[in-house]
Amino acid sequence: MGTRNFSPHSILTMNNITQIYGYLLGTLDHLISAYCLEYDISKEEALKTYVIPLLSSEFQKRGSPILSEMEFEHISKSLKDIELHTDVKDILAEYTKAIRKIMYSN
Repeated sequence: MGTRNFSPHSILTMNNITQIYGYLLGTLDHLISAYCLEYDISKEEALKTYVIPLLSSEFQKRGSPILSEMEFEHISKSLKDIELHTDVKDILAEYTKAIRKIMYSN
């Protein structure tokens, strides 16, 4: 009777992946709640101030950077302060508005 060779990848099924994702979401909820309780703040404030920057930093370390809302706002304000032709500023404002809508809309 021969032995079967299993790679770690063959064990993962879509059901396992869905379950792992569910655990991730549950853990995220716990993290948000912990910040809410620790600092007596709303869910939105916990996300904006602590959770998103923390996750953004972690994704960046893993080679897949994302911007937190605070980082995006900093970049947007910096672009407004640069001396540019009015048409260029208008185009950048439209791009910024579109990116903000994509990033932060549900």
